[in-house]
Amino acid sequence: MTGGEQSNSDSAPAESAASGQSGALLTQTAGAPAAARSLRRTRLRFTAAVLTLGLLYLFIVEKLGRGIPCLFFEFTGYRCPGCGVTRMFRALAHLDVARAFHCNAAAMVILPFVGFQTLAEHRTPPPSERLKLFFRRMDWFFIAVLLVFGAVRNIPSVGVYLNP
Repeated sequence: MTGGEQSNSDSAPAESAASGQSGALLTQTAGAPAAARSLRRTRLRFTAAVLTLGLLYLFIVEKLGRGIPCLFFEFTGYRCPGCGVTRMFRALAHLDVARAFHCNAAAMVILPFVGFQTLAEHRTPPPSERLKLFFRRMDWFFIAVLLVFGAVRNIPSVGVYLNP
């Protein structure tokens, strides 16, 4: 035997082990897109359920003329960042954008971005890691905007213009 033949016979088990590992790796990564599709499908179903329940609630509010009272306002007397959102959606259902903006200005500004984010997260192919990071940062920014809006709308001299 020559040195070249011996290395071939010695490398055969190593190659088969390496191909076995790469086969296992391929099997693991082949399941990843299926898991991602399943997660996206679950998120899409959740979003559809929330939208359906929201439309049902809006329909009930339209028929009864009264929605669920804000517990934060009932207990504290202060308006929360979400006060006026039901009235905002009612106004949007009637295509009255000015009234919707008056009901909850912060939610009206944030709503298009949340809609874009929801659509982008459910698209195929899924968003890149940079876009996901951007969305996470925007989520925190929107939370901060809502908290500041909730505080400012309760200042007597300024809040008059921000209350529904």
